[in-house]
Amino acid sequence: MSPRRRAVVTGLVVAVVAALVVVVVVIVSQVRDGGGAGRPSPSSTSTSIPTAGATPVAPGSDDGQAASDQDAPAEGEADGGQPAPPVTAAPTAAPVEDAPTPTRSVSIFVPAASWEPSENVISAAGIVEDLVETGGTCTLRASAPGQETLTTSVRARGDATATYCGTMTVPLATGTTGTYSVVVEYLSTTSSGRSSASSVAVG
Repeated sequence: MSPRRRAVVTGLVVAVVAALVVVVVVIVSQVRDGGGAGRPSPSSTSTSIPTAGATPVAPGSDDGQAASDQDAPAEGEADGGQPAPPVTAAPTAAPVEDAPTPTRSVSIFVPAASWEPSENVISAAGIVEDLVETGGTCTLRASAPGQETLTTSVRARGDATATYCGTMTVPLATGTTGTYSVVVEYLSTTSSGRSSASSVAVG
């Protein structure tokens, strides 16, 4: 082989080898880059292990606050999702108005007080002097030592010059004996009074 032909062959071989080297370098670079892109680095990969009944949420995200709000019981609900019992206000007692206090003292006259043996009752009548009104209350009280005080009340009636209690009676137990003290009382929104005691013998 002539020196000129040898030089040409050698140049071709060098060119082919250089081309192969370039191809190998490119392939190796691509393989290296592709493997690195598809393989996550340890520092950029985080592994979260979900727990039962909870949803994993990245720290600092709004979803974490939303999850906490959902877990908290809503207003008006007790734990467990059951409605809270309504709050009932305690009842307020109505104010008690004081009864008017009578301002006038009146005299009461008892024309008759006696024991009626046929009915076994004590009877008495009363007249409220110098007072004319209707609606007051007359009360007969008969008491004796060792005996229960007997009472009865009637509605008074006003007339032209006075207020009349009418005849009032209290029954006695069978076999009752003794002396009873009998008084008649009067009470209205404006006036009050009490008669002198009258003695009534029973039996």
